[in-house]
Amino acid sequence: MAEAATRELPPVSPGLPLPEELVVWEILVRLPPKPLLRCRLVCRAWRRLTSTRDFLLAHHRHQPSLPLIAACEYDDIMYLIDVLTLTLGRRTGVAARLHPVARYASTADYLDSSRDGLLLISWNTGPPQYSICNPTTRQFGDLPLISGFMFLGLYQHRHTGDYRILLCRAEKPVLEDVIPGHVERDACYVYTLGSNDIMPRRIGWAEPEVSVLGRRSRQAQLHGSLLHWYHRIKHMILVFDTMAESFRWMRAPNKTDNELNWERRADLFEMDSTLGLYCCNHGKTIVNIWALQDHEQEVWSIKYKVKLPVTCIRGELDMGDFWRVTVSSEDGVEVVLLECGQSVLCIDTDGKLLACLEHNGNDITVTPMKLKQSLVPHAFFPLLEGYLRRQPVSGLVTHFTPLAAAATMAAAAATGLPPPLSSGVALPEVLVVWDILVRLPPKPLLRCRLVCRAWRRLTSTRDFLLAHHRHQPSLPVFTGCRNCDVLTVDRRRRLLHPVARFDSSVFCVEEASCDGILVLWRKRAIGAHSGVRFSICNPTTRQSGDIPLPLLTGFMLMGLYRHRPTGEYRLLLYRIELPASERLVDVLIPGDRNACYVYTLGSGDLPRCIGWPEAEANGASVLLHGSLHWYKRIEDMILAFDITAESFRWMRSPFGKAVWRAFHGLFEINCMLGMYCCDDGATFVDIWVLEDYEREVWSLKYRVELPVLEIRRELDVKRDLYSVMVSSEDGDVLVLVNCKRAMLYIGTDGKLLASLPHDNDGLSITPVKLRASLVPHAFFPSLLDYVVNASPFSDQLCQNLKEDKAALTGDVYCLDERRESAVVAEMPRCFWFLDSPPSSKTTFLALRVFAA
Repeated sequence: MAEAATRELPPVSPGLPLPEELVVWEILVRLPPKPLLRCRLVCRAWRRLTSTRDFLLAHHRHQPSLPLIAACEYDDIMYLIDVLTLTLGRRTGVAARLHPVARYASTADYLDSSRDGLLLISWNTGPPQYSICNPTTRQFGDLPLISGFMFLGLYQHRHTGDYRILLCRAEKPVLEDVIPGHVERDACYVYTLGSNDIMPRRIGWAEPEVSVLGRRSRQAQLHGSLLHWYHRIKHMILVFDTMAESFRWMRAPNKTDNELNWERRADLFEMDSTLGLYCCNHGKTIVNIWALQDHEQEVWSIKYKVKLPVTCIRGELDMGDFWRVTVSSEDGVEVVLLECGQSVLCIDTDGKLLACLEHNGNDITVTPMKLKQSLVPHAFFPLLEGYLRRQPVSGLVTHFTPLAAAATMAAAAATGLPPPLSSGVALPEVLVVWDILVRLPPKPLLRCRLVCRAWRRLTSTRDFLLAHHRHQPSLPVFTGCRNCDVLTVDRRRRLLHPVARFDSSVFCVEEASCDGILVLWRKRAIGAHSGVRFSICNPTTRQSGDIPLPLLTGFMLMGLYRHRPTGEYRLLLYRIELPASERLVDVLIPGDRNACYVYTLGSGDLPRCIGWPEAEANGASVLLHGSLHWYKRIEDMILAFDITAESFRWMRSPFGKAVWRAFHGLFEINCMLGMYCCDDGATFVDIWVLEDYEREVWSLKYRVELPVLEIRRELDVKRDLYSVMVSSEDGDVLVLVNCKRAMLYIGTDGKLLASLPHDNDGLSITPVKLRASLVPHAFFPSLLDYVVNASPFSDQLCQNLKEDKAALTGDVYCLDERRESAVVAEMPRCFWFLDSPPSSKTTFLALRVFAA
């Protein structure tokens, strides 16, 4: 799979999902490692796509190359060495910062090389001993076969993909006891990581100048497939061809004798995809920077002559002239770095002081190396001696910082800004938030809030939550009689999702739904009329409460709606005539019987009478065009209630009274009112659509011939043991056929599309549909017995979500109550979505750290 940056991506149409290529190859590929790993928790598709080797290689190419700094620190009685990266933040407007990458014990002597996210470390144990690690994936291993050799460079051999180490054996008697015989002195060797070789392979080149390059003051710079070293004495550059494994010399920039005499420090560095060389005079007042314009012709040109602000430097460091000069670059911008004691000064090419950074330790050393983080797996690590992952041996590596996202993520975490895209042109924030995050299901969206504070802040506004709710699918709701479950169904994945579970002694019916809120009519299996109550719940936020008795005693629920002028949520009720034995409660609420009432949730007021005694209707309503709609079979008319004016009117139905209809009902289809009816023999279903709402013009859209024989074979039942209903999902019209063991999906062409088995005896289809919502509502705390994350939303429901267990195997996704308010400030405590109950040792988030 090629990187999407090289492709011509399709245009994005308003209201349509973004192409998968755009999300993965233009957004996720640019995130720092830590946010990327957190994004894998969003859904299985993102985890699968971001775990391929092609993606990880592209992700590595988009990471910034950041200067590496080594610093010593005392921790109680232990002498530690910190590995840090430096970001200037000039492009992102973030202040310069030092970021920890890894920490080593006192025996760690030096960072020898950095290549493709790998760090090569030497240990101060007499003759040189080496280890290699990837601080991003936290893998570590020793390299005993090259102990005693002098290190020259680390590179990847393009033909084989192997990582190889270039070594030399110097003329030193101390090495005789370390290196076995048959190893020539003053010769170069190559060792392949993960190979079965018992010794490095000799490649020759016995010139004495090579041993000088093994000193730690000379670091190899990789340009193309060539390693380069600057030989200060010869004023030449030694080049090693990693493909042919041969050396040659090339010219350095032309300098006068006077320039060579006053040269105090000089070295190569990588600058803007080419090779650069800098030198500083003895007085440490001027730094010259050259760029290699033509590698083949060996043409150099001076790019900058930086006059250091000596007075300002002395004022910042207060240590005289005891500082060391290094030149590095970030995002194509060259900077001069001055190290002294615990401080690092950053100076631009104009000679202006950019920043003064301090580390709480001693002896900061700015290395000529740069770190580009990588999650790419390497096969050689498990083959190394002492291979460790995540938990290094205490005698070697004290600890790794948990995936320090070098520079960009740390700066974002400190400032609250969104993490900047590391390469290329940043995608607009409006595209990421309003075209991608707004389309995610609630649980993945909540997990995306853990990626960074900016995403959490932007996705917690009311405007965003309302837009997110509008993008959610409207799913049919089902009731399971055996366990008193309320469920929704995912047709595409053929899964039932538990929404709520009630005690087996409670009989529950879904009465109405609006904006993610469910109204449930609950009655004790054994008991009088006083055992009836209405419950209001939001299954997404797991909030629930009851309407106080006796406010609704003697009322029948007709619908739930949001009153647009006030924003209040109101219940439309019909007051029925109570028996004489129950009229003591009835007198508490004044008003006519056999009339319609309106009750405002959270108001504390009594239901308000609005009249209309002839408007009695039960069953689920359809909210469309600002009105609630019911089909009244006896009148063969549709009753409509204007939710703004709070008045009723009658509308024509598409068929006459003479037609016998076993199953019938209203539903919504593409913002239009639809109606279906099924004949008594359950052999066909007519589906009508209200084409002109104002003129009440209906048209027959489909006549679906049901595959009766196939239905009976699939369900293994007779005709009178299954029910038929029509629903609309994502613009598709579907006929649902349900019995006690399975549910069938039938298309408008009469073909069986899918069969969804279920083990819930008595699973019944309701006309209620649920559209998930994270929008907070102020009326919930005022309800009777208000609860969050409690019955009927038990943790057992989350444990029953088998698809989430399969998607998130091995990870823990729960919130630590002790850190919840600080880390997820905008997230109510009802958003737990536990896969397992929390324990006293529950952590905030456990990430799958390793990709492969």
